[in-house]
Amino acid sequence: MKKQRIFLIFFCIILALPLIFSNKVGGEISPDENRYLARFPELTLHSGIKSDIENWINDNAGGRRELRSLYNNININFFKTPRADGRFYQDDWVFLAHDSALTSYFLQENVLSSEEQNQFIEDYRACQRYLKYQSTEMCSVIFPYKAEMYTEKFKKYLDPMSDTNQLTVLTNIAINNSDLNLNVTYDIFKKEKEGGKQLYSKAYDASHWNNQGAWIGYQELMKTVQNVFPDISILTEENMNISEIQRSAIYNEKEYSETDLEYQVKIPMSSENPSWFQYIGFESSDMWKSYRYYSNANQELPKILIIGDSYVWMFMLPWISESFSETVFIHQLDVGNYDLIASALHPDIVVFAGIHDGVIPSISTFAAQIP
Repeated sequence: MKKQRIFLIFFCIILALPLIFSNKVGGEISPDENRYLARFPELTLHSGIKSDIENWINDNAGGRRELRSLYNNININFFKTPRADGRFYQDDWVFLAHDSALTSYFLQENVLSSEEQNQFIEDYRACQRYLKYQSTEMCSVIFPYKAEMYTEKFKKYLDPMSDTNQLTVLTNIAINNSDLNLNVTYDIFKKEKEGGKQLYSKAYDASHWNNQGAWIGYQELMKTVQNVFPDISILTEENMNISEIQRSAIYNEKEYSETDLEYQVKIPMSSENPSWFQYIGFESSDMWKSYRYYSNANQELPKILIIGDSYVWMFMLPWISESFSETVFIHQLDVGNYDLIASALHPDIVVFAGIHDGVIPSISTFAAQIP
């Protein structure tokens, strides 16, 4: 009988521990589930009180957070399945949970193999030769994902399998093949970040850099263009009106605010003309309709075609267009429209620019359609 009482007491303690160590109030955001947890219910008789108590216990029992974290770790590191439930919340930062940067950086998936690296270099040089035949230069700029720049925010869930990832592979390709004029900007951004600059949006945008990061990206893109056009001008902060702005976003009923800088050209020489694409009969496969055309008052400048993604068109096109007589941007989804664009624009340089999982397939698709 004594053993039974001891066992019963022990059993009751085991049952009580999760409640003893629970969050007694609840209602805080769960970074593991991307939602607010249930608040402690009102202790009054009301409709649904039973469900309210059950939800509070389910959401706030002690040890639950640790078990969820363990679950995510097993899912990602053992089963190789990144979370697909929307966003990561960590230290007031918000990240897209399904960015391929997560699988690329932490799991070393989608990283170019030796054979694929050789094919990429071959495709790149094929594009260069084809464009050179048309008297057009080529360069490429690869920017890091937001998730790749702030990997420390994921240490709770993820642990890199090795020091090899897509960025290191591409950096080595650029170093060992200088004729490609390929700029992988990760080291530049890492240095700026370590110097104390915030280069990507904390929460206002879950997947992109902020204007300060875009400004550095613009500088790197233009320096890469300068490798083939040394006289091309690059805007400096002296050319810009720079002001401090506040941005905010709401996720799961919680507001996140942050400070950013806004860069506006003091005396713009270029202007946008959306009708240019209609004039040439352009039909886009780009769901965002991000294609842009700018004309500059100085028609003696070179012409540029940029094939890229949102890291470019959402931020830096007005700055780039100040250095070219005509500036055309098309999304990488529209790379198949190159011949139509080129026949109307006659670009002096084509720039592939964006995150790596956009630049690589764009160059591959371009090479595949070369006659």
